[in-house]
Amino acid sequence: MPFLHHAVTTLRIITKPSVVVPNLTVRSVANINFKKLRDAGYEGVVIDRDNCLTKPRQDDLVPSLKDAWADCHKAFGPDRILIVSNSAGTSKDASFLQAEALTRNLGAPVLLHEAPKPWVVKPILHYFADLPPLSAPSAAAQPKLEAEPATPRKPIPPRLLVIGDRISTDILLGSRLQGSFSIWTKKVWQEESFGVRVARLLEDGVLFGVTRWRVWRRKRRGLEPEVDTAQVFVKNEPVVEEPAESTWWNSIVSRVRGLLPKAT
Repeated sequence: MPFLHHAVTTLRIITKPSVVVPNLTVRSVANINFKKLRDAGYEGVVIDRDNCLTKPRQDDLVPSLKDAWADCHKAFGPDRILIVSNSAGTSKDASFLQAEALTRNLGAPVLLHEAPKPWVVKPILHYFADLPPLSAPSAAAQPKLEAEPATPRKPIPPRLLVIGDRISTDILLGSRLQGSFSIWTKKVWQEESFGVRVARLLEDGVLFGVTRWRVWRRKRRGLEPEVDTAQVFVKNEPVVEEPAESTWWNSIVSRVRGLLPKAT
């Protein structure tokens, strides 16, 4: 099935290139203003683990994200923050030990799922559908009314934030969740396997090509450049940089990412 998932993902990018463009690009989670996003009507957070909240395959929060993670909890509450990883909570996670450790250390539930991102829309919607509305009064305060027959209505999907460091998984997942707002975190806390590094470089190249094409298309049509209204959700917090090994690979990645839209 992995080959089929990759093939469908590639086809989706080819037929609709805009799915790779995040609604907001930031350096790290520390630069996200969760309070403003909550005030804007977003109802929950779907967030990645590796190189977004933690270093790869680790269960502890990156220390410099402590304040930002506390702000996220304050804005949405722990039940409305869902960690969705392609490692923890999947078949790669024996007895879901990683998921349990993450929930314990980060204070938020981890989605247990079989299909990889971005093909986890239904489990995510099922999770949030089981939560009470944000503005609902407590059960004790609600008057008891006799049940009345009602016409079934299609539930309105929640407006979610989808946050992650990978274009082909996290940002594509955001494009598949109706009404969501995708946030791409560019900071890589620790490099992963060679295969992941190649995939990340390819994703950056595709995003660069799509963003340049969109600028060219607007200019050709005589339209004004797009106004980035999403910057109101950015906090200009400094990112604590960790010493990175100077290698030819990191040099290539830095040059490619230097061509992409600047993260605020």
